[in-house]
Amino acid sequence: MKNKLKDKNLLVLSWFPDEHNKSNAGIFVKEQIELVRDYFNEVVVIDAIPYVPPFLLPILPKNQQLLQSKKGYKDANVRVYFPRFLDLRKIPLIGKSVSEMLRLKATEKVIQKEGIKFDIIHANFAYPSGYTGALLKEKLGRPLMVTVHGSSFREFATGRSKVKKQIQKVVVQADFITTPHPELLGYLRGIQAGDKSFFIEKMPSFRESSATAKLKDAKSKKVITFLAMLEDSKDPLTFVRSIPLVLEKRKDVLFVVMGDGRLMPEIKKEVIELGITKNVQILGLRSDRQEILNASDIFCALSPLENIWSGTVQEAMFCRVPMIVTRAGKTEEHLEHKKTAYLIAPRSPSELASAILELLGDGKLREELGKNARLLFDRNWDREKITNQWLEIYERALCTD
Repeated sequence: MKNKLKDKNLLVLSWFPDEHNKSNAGIFVKEQIELVRDYFNEVVVIDAIPYVPPFLLPILPKNQQLLQSKKGYKDANVRVYFPRFLDLRKIPLIGKSVSEMLRLKATEKVIQKEGIKFDIIHANFAYPSGYTGALLKEKLGRPLMVTVHGSSFREFATGRSKVKKQIQKVVVQADFITTPHPELLGYLRGIQAGDKSFFIEKMPSFRESSATAKLKDAKSKKVITFLAMLEDSKDPLTFVRSIPLVLEKRKDVLFVVMGDGRLMPEIKKEVIELGITKNVQILGLRSDRQEILNASDIFCALSPLENIWSGTVQEAMFCRVPMIVTRAGKTEEHLEHKKTAYLIAPRSPSELASAILELLGDGKLREELGKNARLLFDRNWDREKITNQWLEIYERALCTD
């Protein structure tokens, strides 16, 4: 296998971190590349970024400022590029399709200018990277692998996607599709030949650390953490709405919201309206997530759709933080109530508050949940096994060329 790949080049299309991981969207893709880079002659990553004029940068949220500051870099046999393109999606009727073409052109320009040669295309996320990959395959005839993730592909699977036609094209063009979400595998095998779709765990990017973040007003308080995209699919509002119910019984609790997304303004508004500002910290996107988890007494994963295996759940397990997790999707097939996690119904602030209060009052149960979750993590994520799975699929992709 090594010999078959050693003279080959891999092109990766994906959101990707900057050199120092300050803007860390797609950090797990970087970890995946670390697994396989030594088996290829070269790996090239292209992450096309919507262009923002410099005079607008000061008014952008911090995460968007970091995104715009990304610069290309080289690390041994890995080259990373962040070309810019005009994002015109807000223009009615034509904006989306024009933006997709401009993204493709920005990607092609890098390939041509830098003389990039590649044998396999691997796109992470069905859209937009997968769609760019499908268009490249049509033009150049290279084999295409696509890894689909979470909410965007679930929307396609349930017929609610706004980019249904684009993702359908990706599914048709892809030689192989992988997913780290077991609940999506059955759907994929229903729309593709069974031998073209695979489940491969997402390799976590975190490492052992004893460091803990210094959270304002956290001294002598129990810390309850919500870490996810602030979107409906992760349900941060249930977390916020549970807080007054907890504070009726205990005042020594600090609630931390970490992440960013469409619901951020609504979350801030509800925190004020509920009169809980003294007990809540809204941190936005952070690069010290692991340190904050190390400082947490309880972690909450509240998706009404699916929690297995989100990166934040993996990270909490790794850090031995006792978890409260909603009974959504295939959660109960992997997590056991009061053994590896405390399981509750989705969209229930009262049940979440009761679970928080029970765990805060039972240190032994918290310790047991944290310990068992880490054992489950250690059993499931093995670097050598995951590496071999990727190499096998890359080898098969070369055979389709």
